[in-house]
Amino acid sequence: MKLYEPDGAYPEGPGYWVYGTSYNVILLAALESVLGTHFNLSQASGFARTAAYYLHIIGPTGLYFNYPDSGSKGNFSPTMFWFAQKYDQPSLTWYQYQLWKDSSAQNSSTLVQSRFSPLNLLWCGSKQAIPKDLSWMGRGSNPVAMFRSSWTDPDAVYLAIKGGSPSVSHGHMDVGSFVLDAEGLRWVIDLGPESYHKIESLGMDLWGRSQDAERWRIFRYNNLSHSSLVVNGQHQRVDGNAPIVRYSDEKSFPHVVFYMSDVYEGQLAKALRGAALLPTGQVIIQDEFKAANQSTTVRWAMVTPAEVSIESNKSALLQKEGKTIHLTVLTDEEIQLRTYSTEPKADYDAPNPGTRLIGFEVSLSSRQAVRTAVLISPSRANAKSPIDLRPVLQWSKQR
Repeated sequence: MKLYEPDGAYPEGPGYWVYGTSYNVILLAALESVLGTHFNLSQASGFARTAAYYLHIIGPTGLYFNYPDSGSKGNFSPTMFWFAQKYDQPSLTWYQYQLWKDSSAQNSSTLVQSRFSPLNLLWCGSKQAIPKDLSWMGRGSNPVAMFRSSWTDPDAVYLAIKGGSPSVSHGHMDVGSFVLDAEGLRWVIDLGPESYHKIESLGMDLWGRSQDAERWRIFRYNNLSHSSLVVNGQHQRVDGNAPIVRYSDEKSFPHVVFYMSDVYEGQLAKALRGAALLPTGQVIIQDEFKAANQSTTVRWAMVTPAEVSIESNKSALLQKEGKTIHLTVLTDEEIQLRTYSTEPKADYDAPNPGTRLIGFEVSLSSRQAVRTAVLISPSRANAKSPIDLRPVLQWSKQR
């Protein structure tokens, strides 16, 4: 139960949330039905909030923020109906009803394929409501924050981002990584996990957590494949941790800031990443980093399934299924946007068809400090408002 503390974020991601939390709820329900009490276990503060985590972890596209070893498709979970009844929060079942309707409309058997499906008979009720909160944040060993512009608009903008540590159970070197939905499509993705069976069949140790473990040779598990920073081509520090240091759910400027310096210990003297969903419908990812006592190259990149057209050194057009979004880099540094391949780096790496990284590199001299901001603008966004590039630690008060 302590894994959910303090806010309900689940360190192993949404796929393992369904697995672990469903059995947890089964235990509590069994204790209640047999003994008449579950000894107030459901009142543990993190556990009592964790259903909101699962509600917000699914974007308008129906896809998870699929870190670290999670698949991408949001799953129907009867457990959410138990939470809705236990805490009298019918909005927790919002996406569950959407999945139910979609499955019924498609005459799909998806809802009865899970080992947990019989629990539908026990817990599924008729109450539902539109969620009120457009933002959610959870601290802990693998903190996350999620923001959206609407619950009812299928074209809503959705931004989800994480900090944390590669050392957590099932962890990836994905600190600072994010996903983005807009215009009914997912534009920034996580490539997801490797096949456990394939890697272990090759005799590789998939579960080592030391800095030089074989796990980090796998492309999908290291930071070279994630929407984050790479310093001098090196891996993130396994024993590092990036907590949330700023957060606001104010509608005028919902945002989060992660202190990532520990994850780049020995590589950078300082690293901060802020992410915000602007009232215009635009998203900003702002990084502030400082070189240590050496010349340093920092690569900024994000993974996308869209086709990329580089328009200038600092702007690009992303196209997918007839829709577009713009990417603009706001910085005084000399940079050149480009794409990076997501092709397998070794025989054991899975292919990543139809994907690529778009990004740029910044060269720093010893002790030089740099600020970059990447503005992502869906075509529906009202992009006329000026962008305020205050330092991220001035965005709001310390958490």
